Amino acid sequence: MTNKALWWTAATAVVGGVIILIIVIVVFFPTILPGPPLDKRVYLAPNSSIQIFTETPVQEVIPIPTESAAQPDSTTPDRCGLFEQSSMKVVYPEWLPGANLVAYFKIPGGVPGLEKPIPGDPGPWEYELNIGEYSSTSCEFIQGYEGRLYCEVPAPSDYSNAVRSMALSVNGCDTPIYENSTAYLPGIEGQKTGGGGGGTSGGSTPCTFGLDQNACVAAGGTYDISYCVCP
Repeated sequence: MTNKALWWTAATAVVGGVIILIIVIVVFFPTILPGPPLDKRVYLAPNSSIQIFTETPVQEVIPIPTESAAQPDSTTPDRCGLFEQSSMKVVYPEWLPGANLVAYFKIPGGVPGLEKPIPGDPGPWEYELNIGEYSSTSCEFIQGYEGRLYCEVPAPSDYSNAVRSMALSVNGCDTPIYENSTAYLPGIEGQKTGGGGGGTSGGSTPCTFGLDQNACVAAGGTYDISYCVCP
């Protein structure tokens, strides 16, 4: 073998060894090779096609300051605590035949929300009176009659002189503000014996809820829209 042949053989062996070394490094030790940036680096997996994984840089999320959500006003008074049943009194004006049963509650200090403003609680204030199985059609404060809440209930005639349950409620309070399981109701005027006007003299008409405007004023009452308010 000539020197030229030996040189060619040696060169071929060296080149082959370098190629084998490069393949081994690329396959088994890819991270030691210089390459593109981390977000575009190429990894070679054994016995598989070339896969490119892109690493997206993590961006820091900076919270945007926002106005704090409005919190409920913790200073709003508890409506239930504004009433003391022991200091309240229920009064029945005369009950006329065919008319609704009227009852008014005397509330010392004024009717909360309707007559007496409650700081921090603008309303609305809705009162309801339940007598037996019937609910009020209205409960309101009438100007000029301080500390009174007037309620009107469409009670039937068989409630006359009867005992029924009674409960006065206001929205915003889960329990009745006045309750009586054995409330004695008044009698209807036409069903009373002796009918003489309940203690009035000279045959004058007593002040009752159902009087018209002229009769109401003559009896000493005040006519308010559709009914007579008696003192």
